[in-house]
Amino acid sequence: MTTHYGDTARGAPAVVRQPWRSGLDWSALVLGAYLALAPPWTGGAPAGWFVTLGVLIAAVALWALGTVSSPASEWTQIVLGAVIFLAPWMGGFAGVAAAAWTAWVIGVAVVVLAAVAMSNAKRATA
Repeated sequence: MTTHYGDTARGAPAVVRQPWRSGLDWSALVLGAYLALAPPWTGGAPAGWFVTLGVLIAAVALWALGTVSSPASEWTQIVLGAVIFLAPWMGGFAGVAAAAWTAWVIGVAVVVLAAVAMSNAKRATA
C-alpha cells in the first residue's frame, strides 16, 4: 500500500491501493488455499465442500489482488465467506468438530477481511 499526502481533509493521508499489494487479499488467498488443502489433516472434513470453496476463495482473492479496487470481488468474498460459515449445516458436518470449526473460523475471517478491504477502498476514494 502506498501513502499519498495530497489534498485530504484535516491533513490525513489518503491511501492509494496498488494491484498485488493488499495484505487483506493475500490473507484471503492463504485462507482459501488452506481450506482447499485441509481435508487430509482435518478429521471428517468433506473434501467436496472444502476444496470447492477453498479454490473459489483463492480465485476471488486473486481477482481482488489483480485490481486496484473491485467492490464486486469483495462482495463475492463476503458471500463465499458466509457460505463457508454455513457449510457445516448445509453439508451435514456440523457434528464433526474439527471440520465445522475450520469452516466457521475461515468463513468469519474471509468475511471480516473482505469487509475491511471494502471499508479501506471507500476511505481511499472519499
